[in-house]
Amino acid sequence: MICIPIVASTEQDALITMEGAESAADVIEVRLDLLPREVWTPLLKRRGKPSIVTLRPERQGGQFNGEEAERIRLLGETLAFNPSFIDVEWDTPSHLISSLLRKKGEKTTVILSYHNFEETPDNLEAILRKVNPRGGDLVKIVTHAKVFEDNMRILRFVENNAGKTIAFCMGPLGLSSRVLTLRYGGLMTFGSLEKGKESAPGQIPSRDLREIYRVHQIHRDTRVFGLLGDPVFQSLSPIIHNSAFQALGCDAVYIPFQVRSLETLLPVFLSMAVEGFSVTIPHKERIIPHLDGVDDKAKAMGAVNTVYRRDGRWLGTNTDGDGAWRALEEACGNLSKKRWAILGAGGAARAVAYSAGMLGCPRSLTFLGRTQERLEGLLWDMGRMFSFPVAGFILAETDLGKVFNEIDVIVNCTPIGMFPRLDETPIPSPLLRPSHLVFDTVYNPLETRLLREARVRGCRTISGLQMFLQQAVAQFELWTGKSAPLPLMEAKARERLER
Repeated sequence: MICIPIVASTEQDALITMEGAESAADVIEVRLDLLPREVWTPLLKRRGKPSIVTLRPERQGGQFNGEEAERIRLLGETLAFNPSFIDVEWDTPSHLISSLLRKKGEKTTVILSYHNFEETPDNLEAILRKVNPRGGDLVKIVTHAKVFEDNMRILRFVENNAGKTIAFCMGPLGLSSRVLTLRYGGLMTFGSLEKGKESAPGQIPSRDLREIYRVHQIHRDTRVFGLLGDPVFQSLSPIIHNSAFQALGCDAVYIPFQVRSLETLLPVFLSMAVEGFSVTIPHKERIIPHLDGVDDKAKAMGAVNTVYRRDGRWLGTNTDGDGAWRALEEACGNLSKKRWAILGAGGAARAVAYSAGMLGCPRSLTFLGRTQERLEGLLWDMGRMFSFPVAGFILAETDLGKVFNEIDVIVNCTPIGMFPRLDETPIPSPLLRPSHLVFDTVYNPLETRLLREARVRGCRTISGLQMFLQQAVAQFELWTGKSAPLPLMEAKARERLER
């Protein structure tokens, strides 16, 4: 079930929010502490969907700051409206909890809730043993994910208490637990009606829970895939992969995994039944030592953007280069004997350079990196691989005008200009000439400042969307063995970008 909390500052806003929630939620949480007092009764009288009544005190992350006896008295008054659930903090004095239990009718379930906004404690079962004797009907344990591994710990807790608990992690690192809690037997997950209406950190819009992640269809055997990176939340990958799964009838879900450290990642993924994942910034190179093997293409690029399981082994490949090359070829045809400038020295730059070198017969490759160490490593690898001239310079220390006077193809492989930094560009527009072909691997926004200024200067331009789609198609087909629905994936990506 998806529960949507009602969060509003005015009576009109509260009523509009309630109306919207009634059409999208399975359960509605009336957060009395986040609502003006004058709307309590009108909202409690409505019977559109099952409701949870909550009056959260400040000590548990709410906004009620009165005496405990007064808080429980107010909650007790709401029982006259026969709510489906009433949420009471586990550390409420026992005699006050007992008073609510005596007053409630048979149709009202009491949830005893534990919230930890600092961490996910090691002793979740011990916490449950403390909460259970206090007399509620259900237990809700919600913690803060400090590290990605906390998701697995809370999901294992849910699995061990399937059908009896509501549990997941808050915060940006806890997104996967909010999606997967139902897979492991959690009774419900919480999503906001829309962005800006969250009642707790890390809440996902309920529309995304329903339409992108299809949480109502997730069950114990649902296959799990995802995106590994930091950050990951602006990526379109969940939208296009989940749309493709749905269109082809695949019982699978694709989830963004925001991960900072890779040390224990793969054992955690194995425990979560993850079968494969995309890799993005900053892990395309970092993931390689943790895998059981990479193919020759990824080895030559020195970067992995796709990981899959075969015969119990984690294996890596790279679909970025093929995606970039298809996008360039479709837009421009023959790219032989061109002089290339590639901005960046990370995984995307390696993939584009590898494909250009292997398929494009370039006259030269020039790299413009942002750090000396990464640039030197890239030049060493590419210099050993190709016989044509390979050069490199530090972007901030170079006379770019001189470089671009001798270039035909410019490819931006840095995140400069990516949402939300829309006003940034890696190249001053006066340096762009009509003879340049400018390809920006950034796809959000569809037209970056670099591409917009290049178009005005008369350059041919290519958006990163086509590269993004082509590499995703290759990933999807590797994971599923099915032909990817490219037109649908493109339509979904454009729909989200144009919102």
